[in-house]
Amino acid sequence: MHIVYTTSEFFTDQVCGGLGTYLDNISRIFRDRGHEITIITLSWKLDRLEWDRNIIIERANPSRGKILHECLKNHSDRDIQMIATRLENSHAFCNKINEINKRHPIDIIQDRGNGFSYYRNKKIPLAVMLANNMPFVRLAYYKEFCAEPGKKDINRFERFCLRSMKNADGIFASARVTAENVGKLIHRKIEVIESPVDINRESLDESLYQERFKNKKYLMFYGTLGYLKGVHIIAEVIYEFLEKYKEFYFLFAGKDYGAENDGRRIPMLELVRMKAKEHADRILYVPDMDNKAQLYALVRRAYACVLPSRVDNLPNTCMEAMSLGKVVIGTEGASFEQLIEDKRNGLLVARESPAELMSAINYLMALPPEKIRRMEKSAEETVKRLAPEVIYRNLLSFYMRVIENK
Repeated sequence: MHIVYTTSEFFTDQVCGGLGTYLDNISRIFRDRGHEITIITLSWKLDRLEWDRNIIIERANPSRGKILHECLKNHSDRDIQMIATRLENSHAFCNKINEINKRHPIDIIQDRGNGFSYYRNKKIPLAVMLANNMPFVRLAYYKEFCAEPGKKDINRFERFCLRSMKNADGIFASARVTAENVGKLIHRKIEVIESPVDINRESLDESLYQERFKNKKYLMFYGTLGYLKGVHIIAEVIYEFLEKYKEFYFLFAGKDYGAENDGRRIPMLELVRMKAKEHADRILYVPDMDNKAQLYALVRRAYACVLPSRVDNLPNTCMEAMSLGKVVIGTEGASFEQLIEDKRNGLLVARESPAELMSAINYLMALPPEKIRRMEKSAEETVKRLAPEVIYRNLLSFYMRVIENK
């Protein structure tokens, strides 16, 4: 098959989050099994390139045309401006898809949703992978957070995105909680197909660990440092943890999204260090996560990974850490329970609960080494169901159903 993936982020043009990592993984998996892969990414660049052995990158240029120009001129409402921008992006994707389809017919398109497929060639089957859990994710970026938003919390931009998903011939999500929540909003059944994880341990790069963190015992958080991922909850327990376990450090890795403190915006890491008080020198930080071989080496050396997200979509961080044999402390209701069985292969805590997070850390610290090794082994065994061959079969079956139904 000729499969086209459309995305607003990929490694060729910018630093990527989970979506870029997913597309990199899934495109290689299908390429290795004989399929032809094209990835279309939004970019001001116009060139076409080969990303990795027959994975072709095509760039769709958002022209900033008449729709956006009129909206920016006549509307100050941010939602209207975002809808206009998304319409321009969707138009750019549609034009590039039609151009590619003329010279190399496309069997199926996989889009991320969120309004990017508003304009589409209806002759080509369209599958949507939900990139996030709207509007839960937007609300989780703020200091104050409600875990169960009502209809009044859905803004116009999100309604536009949700409506555009109805154009899809098939929709899936990697997390059950995302499929259930968004499915209720659009009154449509959304399938669950988990994402793949495949880390080659032989390729890990220990150089950063050896240079900066050798012989240090640490808990680790990696991802975006902000309210969405629950770093403020780690901040609430950081002093107690470092005061009680004086041989330990806490390592953070990822982009800092900031925090609110006394009416001003500060880096989240600054908030963590303020909370750590005299132990702030035992807060470690790696801002750049682009080098995955170095990052995974740091994860493998961690005592455990602490990932107290408010909202998540079966995050790569959890899957990767478990694949590397790490105990993960995750939050209930944020998709971690899809992989973690409490006290068997990891630990689950309530959202927004510093007390439960500290209790879980204390529980972990009190475990004898043989019990921790059993939990680590169980974590590795759990994510074997996310092996590339398994996910390939599941996703290929979904693609074939979408094509046949179309």
